[in-house]
Amino acid sequence: MASKIEIYNMALFHVGSTSKVASVDEQSMEAIVCSTFYPTALDALLAYKSADWGFATKSVALADIGSPPTNWLYRYMYPNDCVRAIQIVIPGTRNPMQGQEIPYDLQQADVSLSIVTDMPQAELLYISRGLPAERLPSPFVMALSYQLAALICTPLKKDMATAQALFQMAEQFTQVAMAASLNQQQPDNPPISIYEAEAHA
Repeated sequence: MASKIEIYNMALFHVGSTSKVASVDEQSMEAIVCSTFYPTALDALLAYKSADWGFATKSVALADIGSPPTNWLYRYMYPNDCVRAIQIVIPGTRNPMQGQEIPYDLQQADVSLSIVTDMPQAELLYISRGLPAERLPSPFVMALSYQLAALICTPLKKDMATAQALFQMAEQFTQVAMAASLNQQQPDNPPISIYEAEAHA
């Protein structure tokens, strides 16, 4: 598995740089640029088109912070490591039928983000950014290295054409990573709608 430094250096090689980064704390231009864009590259990939990243999927009981807005019953704290909310979990149900999903919304609460819903003691299924780089699967690491390379190409090389080509490579490797992630799962059969369920009752 690749460390964050190795991902930095992969990205630098993708853009054609001959320099290497030895530490995330070093003050070289390469290290500063990689450190600046890495969180954005990671979040963008984790949030990509509702990709099913099983390795980054997490569920947690939400903390009730009170003072829900009008028309909602509960306000919960948005998890700090959440990149993309998937669904409010229905107890005992992995895959709710169409039309039975728990409604929720994201709203500001003072200076932080909150989740509002009518579900008591709500549990959220979401994509988390909390997994360390060393635990990221190799196909995802390749996609991430190209995503990072595309972002750092312009400040390092001032080359928009190469940056565009790197974004295209990132897209290709992201598709490979998504397929690899799906191959690690055995999902339920697709849920049927409540109307189909009534028709077969």
